[in-house]
Amino acid sequence: MPYDIYKCHTDRGMGGQSIEEKVLADLERYTDRIDRLEVLDSYKAFIERDHQRDLANRLANLLFRSTQPILEDLILARMPGSTPSHRGRPVIPTGSADDSKHSK
Repeated sequence: MPYDIYKCHTDRGMGGQSIEEKVLADLERYTDRIDRLEVLDSYKAFIERDHQRDLANRLANLLFRSTQPILEDLILARMPGSTPSHRGRPVIPTGSADDSKHSK
């Protein structure tokens, strides 16, 4: 029997079986006391890994939410600006520079 038999067990279970059902089935299957203790040790390690994974996920989400405004502003500052297309319009003369000198 492998030492850590639930190391690759996912939250959804292997073959549709939950981790608790798998542990109970393994405890019934093994008669040797050491094997049964290894099943319980492996289950304990599985639970600890699951809690650590959950904690890491929560911390990562918390860090992302707290740094999101800063990161968003930084990313936006590095992006090229968006400007509307320039549409050429005819220039309507309002008076020449010479006319403004003479009117004073």
